[in-house]
Amino acid sequence: MNQIIWLVVTVSTFAGLVAAQDTCPPPTGRFVTVSPAVRLEVVEWSQKGEPLLFLSGMGGTAHAFDHFAPVFARQYRVVGITRRGWGRSSRSPGYEYGSAVLLRDILTVMDSVQIPAAHVVGWSFGGHEATLLAAQYPERVLSLTLLDSYDNSLSAGTFARSDSLSPPLEPRPAPPASLKEAIDRDRALGGREPVSELCATSRFAPDGRYIGPVSSDSVGGYTLFGAMRLSYSAVTQPVLAILGTMRDARDLFPDIASMNSVDRARATVLAETVQRELDAARARLRRALPSAHVVEIPGADHAIFRSHPERVIQEMRAFLATHREGG
Repeated sequence: MNQIIWLVVTVSTFAGLVAAQDTCPPPTGRFVTVSPAVRLEVVEWSQKGEPLLFLSGMGGTAHAFDHFAPVFARQYRVVGITRRGWGRSSRSPGYEYGSAVLLRDILTVMDSVQIPAAHVVGWSFGGHEATLLAAQYPERVLSLTLLDSYDNSLSAGTFARSDSLSPPLEPRPAPPASLKEAIDRDRALGGREPVSELCATSRFAPDGRYIGPVSSDSVGGYTLFGAMRLSYSAVTQPVLAILGTMRDARDLFPDIASMNSVDRARATVLAETVQRELDAARARLRRALPSAHVVEIPGADHAIFRSHPERVIQEMRAFLATHREGG
């Protein structure tokens, strides 16, 4: 999704991984050179089995999946890529963030780590990339899993109306003073974002003090501006789409009841517009991919694999087991 979705309970298996802490864990990814001036961070949670490739959302890194991807490590070779411009991956010289460049990056990484073809899982904008990869390079994609992902191209205009509306006027919260405060804020909102992802997207001093974001918002703008329109009908691989649906405005604005009347009215109109656009986007996806297995989860967060991990894991395991090579 575009700007609206950028605003943003894991299973007990991950409980020990999300405790608040004062310092960032050591980086776990390695780097793959995709052009003379650009290196991408690649995270490998396991190294044996049929390849399962994770692509994160806009503004995120491969570490967004640090609590989720390892669930599949016993059966699959599980790999994640941080796209150029974000986290520890290099920024692109000359503002090169178009879809053709990003797809070439993915293919270069796959070649470098010796993955001829993979089951590809894309969350949000990562699903946009994954769909393009499946359509344009079908021999490299065994199956496609979309996690709350739609056509993010400007030409699709998926969220054009909601992006043009005025948001509530409540002031933005001040940046967190420390890593611990960032973790506490995330947990208070039910986010359960991995600490490794918080540290990959924000800079913290050795003592945990917050310094600032790692990447510039302009990178996201250039990436969206260069995003190709999706041609879902060109996808021939098996597709699983797990999508969140809104029940009412509280799903987008949990604090709507405490807003002043002006903000509450704006939030209501904005939520209704987003809901209509989400309904239309799901309908387009269903029409273009009639054979896709579509799962809708009411009230799910955009990070659907974190808000409803057990359901997403169950659906993915069943889908992947059906479409494993030779199985």
